Amino acid sequence: MLPSRMGPVIQLLGGNVGSVEDVIQHNMLIPLASRFIPPEDTKSIMSHFIDGPKQGLASKVGMAGPTSGWAKHRLLRCPKCLEEDIGCCGRPFWRRDHLLPGILFCGKHQMPLHVPCDDCLNYTVFPERTLHAGHHCGCGLKPLPEATRLTDAKAEAEIGLARVASLLIESDYLPNFDYRRVADEINLSAVDLGLVQGGEFRPALAREYFSNSPFSALLSRTGIFRSDADTLSEIFKGRRCIRHPITAIAVLKSLAGGWGQVEDRMRGFVRDLANLPVQDVPKTPGYPQKSTQGRFIYYAKWYSQLSVEHPELNHARLMGLLPGAAKKHLTKKRLESAGFDTPTTTNDTRLAGELIVHIEQRSRHLRATGYQRRITKTALLSTFHRPKVFSQRGMTERLIDAWETLERNTEDPAAWRERLKSRNAASKATRTATQRPHGSKASTSTTVDQED
Repeated sequence: MLPSRMGPVIQLLGGNVGSVEDVIQHNMLIPLASRFIPPEDTKSIMSHFIDGPKQGLASKVGMAGPTSGWAKHRLLRCPKCLEEDIGCCGRPFWRRDHLLPGILFCGKHQMPLHVPCDDCLNYTVFPERTLHAGHHCGCGLKPLPEATRLTDAKAEAEIGLARVASLLIESDYLPNFDYRRVADEINLSAVDLGLVQGGEFRPALAREYFSNSPFSALLSRTGIFRSDADTLSEIFKGRRCIRHPITAIAVLKSLAGGWGQVEDRMRGFVRDLANLPVQDVPKTPGYPQKSTQGRFIYYAKWYSQLSVEHPELNHARLMGLLPGAAKKHLTKKRLESAGFDTPTTTNDTRLAGELIVHIEQRSRHLRATGYQRRITKTALLSTFHRPKVFSQRGMTERLIDAWETLERNTEDPAAWRERLKSRNAASKATRTATQRPHGSKASTSTTVDQED
């Protein structure tokens, strides 16, 4: 995937292959990998390719760690591409999008990629068998077994993924699609779907959502949900990028519902930028004006959406819901100068009123319906639109009246036992009354009441 010390070789070949930049742009997977990793890691990969080996390369491109074994390095090829992709030497050349570790299908011809025998695949021992994509020892080419075992629906998902990977190799396709944009898009979609609420990642909801996704098998293959809880939380909060292209594409498609929706969001973002005069965007020290324009509008729109969803929060607390990178581009002064509203006070009174009404109604409902468990704070708040409102720092003090109402309606163990005792006694009295002899006055009275 990433050969090393190719700079001198390319210079030796000269005009036959073009410059180092030409080879990287048109023959390597670096343009694809660079969309999902920070610029400093891209520089390290390019240095590895041109000058010599660099340490930690596998981790930089998302192919190291406990969940990385699914992405195998194999020399794969498509039989139909072998007939079409003929170089000036008269032999078929390798397609770089077929060499992406973990890919199973040719997106162009919608068929499983093929492999020769194990000996031919061992290009360290038999380098002559990799002279060109059509060369092998005579064993012939066979489709990948794991691809042929897929159902039609799963195969279609894999083919769609292969198409997207092939598109993203070309740098002129969605030029604003970079690692930061991917991380932000994952977070924004997760917030829209409720997988991140109030700045907290909801792993149970996420697993349920992705298990019902048409791309669930694809996601399962990448092993993303075998990652630890902290890693998943960082990913869906937009604080960590998914480095392997296949995993990132699968997550984006699942969140958006398809790649067409991802394209629309990306291109819509570009249109928004194009319609905004550069002079209207405040400059961020240390950032190029074009970069400032894009980042400011993206985070400002996100900020505006959050302010609608959380009218009780002030500017500082809204900024706390955004990724850390937003603080480099958004300040209260810059937002106001661009025409965005920045709430200066919190609407604690309204929120406290909502809480008090909800707590009292919920408490009455639980008691009236014979709730058998102890009425705890969690039970009282579980149906509120912000069930963990008091877990946020400082909210108890800010909503002190609501907190006192919550405390007052929460049962301690003694009160819980007394409520159950009274309920059981009442039930017993009712059963006794209905079981009296029919000739008794009480029985006659009961019968008359029921007939009325």
